[in-house]
Amino acid sequence: MCLLSGVILSFTGLLFQTILNNMLADSYSLGLASGASLGAGLGVVLGVSYIAIALLSISMSILSLVLILLLASIFRNRQVALILFGMFLNMFFASVLYVLLLLNPNKQQQMLNYLFGSLSSVDLMDVILVGCVTLIGIIIIGYHYHSLSLMRLGELTSKSLGMSYTKLMYLLLLVASIMTAVLISVTGIIGFVGLVIPAMMKHVKGRFYDQTILTVLFGMLVLVLGDFIGKNIVYPIEIPVSIMMSIIGCPMLFYLLIRELKYTR
Repeated sequence: MCLLSGVILSFTGLLFQTILNNMLADSYSLGLASGASLGAGLGVVLGVSYIAIALLSISMSILSLVLILLLASIFRNRQVALILFGMFLNMFFASVLYVLLLLNPNKQQQMLNYLFGSLSSVDLMDVILVGCVTLIGIIIIGYHYHSLSLMRLGELTSKSLGMSYTKLMYLLLLVASIMTAVLISVTGIIGFVGLVIPAMMKHVKGRFYDQTILTVLFGMLVLVLGDFIGKNIVYPIEIPVSIMMSIIGCPMLFYLLIRELKYTR
């Protein structure tokens, strides 16, 4: 599951950043992860099946995506608006989930997994579910991969080349949202992987295909490393992988932001 999580988070992070043309865009910063986590938490409270929890998670993630895109479209500076509204949704959904946790003390352990992403409670059925959704998502995205690489040129250029830009954008965003929502319904929120890794790999020279492969491989490596350190650094206490990703990811993100500001002066 650790490898699968690395693939999904890094790959969908690359999708969000490419489509929205924003290096700070990913499922976490846009509020989709918190929405999916709240949906999964509602499923736990209602006592529904794993499949129903995944469906609730997907529904809330898609709702978050629609809200973000609608709100951001009102403002001239769309890139800034996406992140600001994403932060707002993150705080709101996390607060609602925390209230649910307080109202349901008998289900605190399950719900805490969605606040602090962890791989410790994953079983074989979870791996199969996430693996199947990931495979379907990669097939759909792979079919449109050439068009996705053209989207880096911008909306106007893509449309001038005959691409149905808007339809493809919504399709790919929907697929990426579903992939991350299903993962979150199993592991909870794991931040920074989808934000930092794709932004780092954009500085690697080469084709978009090469950057994609490097993004996925590096995402898998970082998540495996974070999970390993979290399990062994203060053994027998296990630090959730989401906390390790925050510890590793914050300095990396800080470096990327400083570098970006330096070159845009």
